[in-house]
Amino acid sequence: MVEKKEKIKLVITGAKGMLGYDLRRVFGADKNYKIFAFDKDTLDVANLQQVKQKIEDIKPDIIINAAAFTAVDDCEKKKYHKKCLEINGKGPGNLAKMAKKTGAVLVHVSTDYVFDGNNQKGYSERARLKPVSRYGKSKAKGEIELKKNCNKFFIVRTSWLYGKNGDNFVKTITGYAKKMPELKVVNDQRGKPTWTYDLALHLKKLVESRKPFGVYHFANEGETTWYDFTKEILRQQKIKTSVKPCATEEFPRPAKRPQNSSLLNTKFTRMQHWKKALSQYLIDVKPKKKKA
Repeated sequence: MVEKKEKIKLVITGAKGMLGYDLRRVFGADKNYKIFAFDKDTLDVANLQQVKQKIEDIKPDIIINAAAFTAVDDCEKKKYHKKCLEINGKGPGNLAKMAKKTGAVLVHVSTDYVFDGNNQKGYSERARLKPVSRYGKSKAKGEIELKKNCNKFFIVRTSWLYGKNGDNFVKTITGYAKKMPELKVVNDQRGKPTWTYDLALHLKKLVESRKPFGVYHFANEGETTWYDFTKEILRQQKIKTSVKPCATEEFPRPAKRPQNSSLLNTKFTRMQHWKKALSQYLIDVKPKKKKA
């Protein structure tokens, strides 16, 4: 008689977000995993008691933390200061404490905003943290709290996320382009657009690899500007709206953005080029024709 193999117990936080949705798609397609998915309504990562109860009850093998307060400009508003810091800063520390207690591997998703963006060559995994916004500072705090509280972890920094399940730059800019004769988009911020489905695939590769614990950078390859990203989004959809470049100063925002936040992946297999990822995303979100 063949012995039944135990399934790998995986906890996903932020499960209803863009990345959380694709993590559920990717890991859910593998029958070796048993998924426990939580969103902000079922697990507040900033609440240690809640985290303790869930993690001790499940005793997962892996925890992937995709929970975050991602409204970058809202983080600058006084009424959101505490919420931003608790979810992004305290939350990873709480998960780390329980990961250590139960022996789980913790995968934490961080951001390019932990850097100031002044290095025109981009940022390796060893680069010093130097955030310039409250959002960036809260995410940097999360990394520090995590490292302090457990040692079986992967911190994965990523950038410019867009995905099927949620509002994102590709969807927003496409909507504007269909209504307006001309768009003005900033041309002095550089980074790497990343499709959340690709990121989810890569996170699965990472947890199944024998790579040492530590910090990793995952982003679709090839850096670009928001202006050139916009032009490619419209080109691939055959939308003829005119796009004009402009400076960041023309569109002042509450939170300062890194000028060049390109993440350099020096420790793991590279992800595909962002233009190819974009074309696959556009196919993924295209409404499926109903069968007659």
